[in-house]
Amino acid sequence: MLTRQLNRIIISVGMILFCFTMFSCAIGQYGSPVAPSVPTITINTIPSGADISIQGNYIGKSPLVITAPPNYTGLEPLKIEVRLEGYEPREVSFGDYHPPQDEVLTRPSNIFLGDPIPVGTKTIPAYYTFRNSIDIKLYPKK
Repeated sequence: MLTRQLNRIIISVGMILFCFTMFSCAIGQYGSPVAPSVPTITINTIPSGADISIQGNYIGKSPLVITAPPNYTGLEPLKIEVRLEGYEPREVSFGDYHPPQDEVLTRPSNIFLGDPIPVGTKTIPAYYTFRNSIDIKLYPKK
Protein backbone atom coordinates (compact mmCIF):
# COMPACT_ATOMS: atom_id res chain seq x y z
CA MET A 1 0.00 0.00 0.00
CA LEU A 2 2.82 2.41 0.90
CA THR A 3 4.77 1.55 -2.27
CA ARG A 4 1.68 2.21 -4.41
CA GLN A 5 1.29 5.72 -2.90
CA LEU A 6 5.02 6.34 -3.25
CA ASN A 7 4.90 5.29 -6.92
CA ARG A 8 1.98 7.70 -7.55
CA ILE A 9 3.89 10.57 -5.95
CA ILE A 10 7.05 9.83 -7.94
CA ILE A 11 5.12 9.60 -11.22
CA SER A 12 3.20 12.83 -10.46
CA VAL A 13 6.39 14.75 -9.64
CA GLY A 14 8.06 13.33 -12.77
CA MET A 15 5.17 14.44 -14.98
CA ILE A 16 5.21 17.94 -13.48
CA LEU A 17 8.97 18.23 -14.06
CA PHE A 18 8.54 16.95 -17.61
CA CYS A 19 5.87 19.58 -18.35
CA PHE A 20 8.03 22.39 -16.93
CA THR A 21 10.97 21.19 -19.00
CA MET A 22 8.99 20.95 -22.24
CA PHE A 23 7.21 24.29 -21.99
CA SER A 24 9.98 26.39 -20.47
CA CYS A 25 11.95 26.23 -23.77
CA ALA A 26 9.64 28.78 -25.39
CA ILE A 27 9.97 31.29 -22.55
CA GLY A 28 12.78 33.79 -22.36
CA GLN A 29 14.15 35.76 -19.45
CA TYR A 30 11.52 36.98 -16.94
CA GLY A 31 8.92 34.56 -18.31
CA SER A 32 8.17 36.48 -21.53
CA PRO A 33 7.65 34.49 -24.74
CA VAL A 34 10.56 34.55 -27.19
CA ALA A 35 9.61 36.02 -30.57
CA PRO A 36 10.94 34.12 -33.58
CA SER A 37 13.67 36.02 -35.42
CA VAL A 38 12.73 37.46 -38.80
CA PRO A 39 15.02 36.27 -41.62
CA THR A 40 16.80 39.16 -43.34
CA ILE A 41 19.06 39.83 -46.30
CA THR A 42 21.69 42.58 -46.09
CA ILE A 43 22.51 44.41 -49.32
CA ASN A 44 25.86 46.24 -49.34
CA THR A 45 27.36 48.25 -52.17
CA ILE A 46 30.93 49.34 -52.70
CA PRO A 47 30.86 52.34 -52.37
CA SER A 48 27.85 52.65 -50.06
CA GLY A 49 25.00 55.12 -50.51
CA ALA A 50 23.68 53.70 -53.79
CA ASP A 51 19.97 53.62 -54.63
CA ILE A 52 18.59 50.06 -54.43
CA SER A 53 15.56 48.78 -56.36
CA ILE A 54 14.27 45.20 -56.09
CA GLN A 55 12.01 43.77 -58.80
CA GLY A 56 11.70 47.36 -60.13
CA ASN A 57 10.56 48.88 -56.82
CA TYR A 58 12.77 51.46 -55.08
CA ILE A 59 13.69 50.21 -51.59
CA GLY A 60 16.28 52.67 -50.22
CA LYS A 61 19.99 53.46 -50.01
CA SER A 62 22.72 50.95 -49.23
CA PRO A 63 23.65 49.44 -46.86
CA LEU A 64 20.15 48.05 -46.59
CA VAL A 65 18.46 45.20 -44.69
CA ILE A 66 15.32 43.65 -46.20
CA THR A 67 13.03 40.90 -44.98
CA ALA A 68 13.93 37.60 -46.62
CA PRO A 69 11.39 35.23 -48.15
CA PRO A 70 10.28 32.42 -45.79
CA ASN A 71 13.07 29.86 -45.32
CA TYR A 72 15.26 31.97 -47.64
CA THR A 73 13.58 30.32 -50.66
CA GLY A 74 11.54 31.58 -53.61
CA LEU A 75 10.29 30.63 -57.05
CA GLU A 76 12.34 33.29 -58.86
CA PRO A 77 15.58 35.19 -58.23
CA LEU A 78 15.56 38.68 -56.78
CA LYS A 79 16.41 41.25 -59.47
CA ILE A 80 18.45 43.96 -57.71
CA GLU A 81 19.14 47.23 -59.51
CA VAL A 82 21.82 49.54 -58.11
CA ARG A 83 22.45 53.18 -59.14
CA LEU A 84 24.91 55.75 -57.83
CA GLU A 85 25.85 59.05 -59.47
CA GLY A 86 29.24 58.81 -61.18
CA TYR A 87 29.09 54.99 -61.36
CA GLU A 88 27.81 52.51 -63.92
CA PRO A 89 24.34 51.17 -62.99
CA ARG A 90 24.30 47.46 -62.10
CA GLU A 91 21.61 44.85 -62.39
CA VAL A 92 22.20 41.70 -60.34
CA SER A 93 20.18 38.49 -60.25
CA PHE A 94 20.38 37.23 -56.65
CA GLY A 95 19.58 33.62 -55.76
CA ASP A 96 21.01 30.13 -56.17
CA TYR A 97 19.01 27.99 -58.61
CA HIS A 98 17.98 24.45 -57.67
CA PRO A 99 16.56 22.50 -60.66
CA PRO A 100 13.46 20.31 -60.40
CA GLN A 101 14.09 16.81 -59.09
CA ASP A 102 12.19 13.58 -59.53
CA GLU A 103 11.81 11.57 -56.35
CA VAL A 104 10.95 7.87 -56.61
CA LEU A 105 8.13 6.89 -54.28
CA THR A 106 8.41 3.39 -52.81
CA ARG A 107 6.60 0.99 -50.54
CA PRO A 108 8.15 -1.76 -48.40
CA SER A 109 8.54 -5.17 -50.00
CA ASN A 110 6.69 -8.10 -48.45
CA ILE A 111 9.42 -10.51 -49.51
CA PHE A 112 12.73 -8.69 -48.89
CA LEU A 113 12.57 -5.91 -46.31
CA GLY A 114 15.72 -4.30 -47.71
CA ASP A 115 14.31 -3.91 -51.25
CA PRO A 116 11.54 -1.30 -51.45
CA ILE A 117 9.21 -1.47 -54.45
CA PRO A 118 8.88 1.69 -56.63
CA VAL A 119 5.27 2.82 -56.92
CA GLY A 120 5.61 6.15 -58.73
CA THR A 121 7.46 9.43 -58.92
CA LYS A 122 6.96 12.86 -57.44
CA THR A 123 8.56 15.98 -58.96
CA ILE A 124 9.97 18.57 -56.59
CA PRO A 125 9.67 21.89 -58.48
CA ALA A 126 12.61 24.19 -59.16
CA TYR A 127 13.33 26.89 -56.57
CA TYR A 128 15.88 29.50 -55.53
CA THR A 129 17.65 29.90 -52.21
CA PHE A 130 19.05 33.17 -50.92
CA ARG A 131 22.11 33.84 -48.80
CA ASN A 132 21.74 36.31 -45.93
CA SER A 133 23.87 39.03 -47.57
CA ILE A 134 25.17 40.28 -50.90
CA ASP A 135 27.97 42.72 -51.74
CA ILE A 136 27.66 44.59 -55.04
CA LYS A 137 30.72 46.43 -56.40
CA LEU A 138 30.10 49.51 -58.53
CA TYR A 139 32.53 50.74 -61.19
CA PRO A 140 33.13 54.41 -62.09
CA LYS A 141 31.73 55.68 -65.39
CA LYS A 142 34.29 55.87 -68.18
